[in-house]
Amino acid sequence: MTERTALETLARGLRIALDGIEALLATPPPAEWVDQYGSPFGARRHCRLVREGKLRGMKFEGHVYVRRSDIDALLERHVVTRKPTEEESDAAAAAAALRAMRETVVPTRRKKA
Repeated sequence: MTERTALETLARGLRIALDGIEALLATPPPAEWVDQYGSPFGARRHCRLVREGKLRGMKFEGHVYVRRSDIDALLERHVVTRKPTEEESDAAAAAAALRAMRETVVPTRRKKA
């Protein structure tokens, strides 16, 4: 491969990368309103949450719209923490017992020679 061919290949690759970056920059920010088909909950759950009153929504021409900020707030309220496995809880209990033993053991003084 000659130097010119290598430079042309590099230029083509850079043009492709630049086109991709321009496409990303051209995409609009997320919409303020989300319908059931664009919802992170899926269409059925989206509509059910509106019916149950957990999300405020409005219906227009067969679509149920909810503000994106309401969806984000609902998701933030339902943060899930992982429950430790049995092995992890056993290890934590053993570590706590070891710490307790260290605190109760009084070191002996060495006699001066």
